[in-house]
Amino acid sequence: MKRYLWTCLLLLFPVSELSAQATQAEIVEAARQACVDLDGGEFAVGDDAMTSVDLDGDGTADLLVDEGKFACSTSASMFTSTGGSQLHSIVGDRHDVWMAQAWRLVDWGDNKILLLAEHGSRCGGFGYQPCFEAIAWSDEGPKTVRGTNP
Repeated sequence: MKRYLWTCLLLLFPVSELSAQATQAEIVEAARQACVDLDGGEFAVGDDAMTSVDLDGDGTADLLVDEGKFACSTSASMFTSTGGSQLHSIVGDRHDVWMAQAWRLVDWGDNKILLLAEHGSRCGGFGYQPCFEAIAWSDEGPKTVRGTNP
């Protein structure tokens, strides 16, 4: 139930800055515990759940953690719903989370752009309608056409 409420909140506020103290291990442990708490589920992390890439161009590897690559034996939809799955970015001391149905990195000159396929409601439509967001990093953090994220 907590997972469902968290997912609903992320659909309403898809980008949120969290404490940068959350590390890869803490993200995975929280997901594992949620799975175990649901009828003693067995948790698994896919080989492609973690992506190390320099998102802000500072020469240091940053991290993307895709919860859509997590699995729980007692719930097929625990980590992936119709709204997508949580995608964490840890860039420097900042941790942000998006809901994405799919994502891809694009090189554009010296910039890395994170493209997200999102639930249609993010673009004022219905869930089945295509909706995309492009995110690039600057000194102020992630930016989209809507401006700098809080």
